[in-house]
Amino acid sequence: VVHYDLRKVGRMNVGAGQRLRLESLRFLGKESSVFADNEPVRVQIQWRVTEPFAGINMKMNLHARDSSPVGITHPVNLGAAEPGRLYTTVFEFDPAMLGAGQYYFYLDVFDGVIGSAVCLDKPAVEFAFEVTPSDMGARLGTHPLPAGQAGGGRGMNLYICHTAYQVLIDLVRASRTAGAPHELVLSAKVPEAQALAQRLRATGVVTPILVREDAWPGIATGFLGQQRNRRGFEKRCGWHLQPDRYAEIFIHNDWSVLGRYLQDCRAAYTLCEDTFASTIGPDQSLVEAQRRQPDFAKKQRSGKGYLYWGDSRYCKKVESEDPARCILFGAEKLVGDSKAQLLQSLTESEKSMVRSVFITQPLPQNAAGATLLLPRSFVQDGLLTQAQQDAMFQAVAKKYTVGPLFIKTHPRDETDYAALFPGAVILQRTMPSEVLNFCLPFTFRRAVTVQSFVLRGFTAAEEKIHLTLDEARSLL
Repeated sequence: VVHYDLRKVGRMNVGAGQRLRLESLRFLGKESSVFADNEPVRVQIQWRVTEPFAGINMKMNLHARDSSPVGITHPVNLGAAEPGRLYTTVFEFDPAMLGAGQYYFYLDVFDGVIGSAVCLDKPAVEFAFEVTPSDMGARLGTHPLPAGQAGGGRGMNLYICHTAYQVLIDLVRASRTAGAPHELVLSAKVPEAQALAQRLRATGVVTPILVREDAWPGIATGFLGQQRNRRGFEKRCGWHLQPDRYAEIFIHNDWSVLGRYLQDCRAAYTLCEDTFASTIGPDQSLVEAQRRQPDFAKKQRSGKGYLYWGDSRYCKKVESEDPARCILFGAEKLVGDSKAQLLQSLTESEKSMVRSVFITQPLPQNAAGATLLLPRSFVQDGLLTQAQQDAMFQAVAKKYTVGPLFIKTHPRDETDYAALFPGAVILQRTMPSEVLNFCLPFTFRRAVTVQSFVLRGFTAAEEKIHLTLDEARSLL
């Protein structure tokens, strides 16, 4: 419908349409109310008044077709009016802020400002329109569909990863799930992501999609905030999510830019554990603080405004290493998924696949009785200077090293440990430490880390020592 006769339709408010009455609404220049996302939506209204007005305002209440609210426009000033005339007003808005889909809006004409407005007219009519993509793939750089998958098909899963550990877990899970190759979004924040993506593609299990999520650092607020964020992400980051293509969507970090994008797309997802057994860790203060915010319930109910760590209304399930020990969510939302059992159950062919992806340097074959130090960067976290961190790890190594020293640092730690520990064996930093559980012909005598969860799922050491930062600094 492109033309609406409003003279005899009902009104949504008592008294509306008496002092001012909208007589018609028309989508201009259209034979149907379907608009490309790069085509302005131009609307003409005609109206009369029965008494003089110094200034009249109008706003739109915009909804998606499923009735979920999208936003309210800033008021449009219709100007002054006198009785006896038919007034014509034309206004427009940009559908690029909305994205493809079906929508409708109500018109609300009022006197005064929004905070103390007096409704003049509000027809009980849903003015429906549709937005369609205009060459979406070319403009947004959408990743092409793999051969044989054009048109989608809901047997394929989507995995979104921010660390090498997450890639390890999802690669194995994808290899055991029908519908391969699945798609795996790899955040460009992962060190050496381009080379990792090439090795992942070679497995045939997943089709990697490299996304530079840091190209969209902002969070738009106000009118159509979700839609503006979604479009901004797609234009800047070069990836366009189509949720209906996937049987399930999995993400480990929904507090990331990619996690916010899922919420902007209103895409249902499963939150996986960020690190091994992170849902049953002793410190859940971030989740608890989020739930104490005064607008928490409103955000969870409406889906407007971001919520993280599984609290978003779009997060349908949360995986846990041990649901019985997780107190964050009710049983209806928790899903048991043991990563320890997953990695312990690897077949020889699966181990070979993992090695082909993560091991690019030869591993030692004989170092029984050695110590493995697993440092992380406190410099990047702003907790220590580089000199303080270097001295601390030297003190830790001096106290706890037995036999030869091996060092496996965090992938984002750029410290030169070869210079800091001459004679130590420096293992590949981009390899998940869990790979050592099944890729070495020996077991370390001792593994040591400082304020890290890396040893939770580590089984390649006879003794595991976990120091707090204060304990490690006390060794200086």
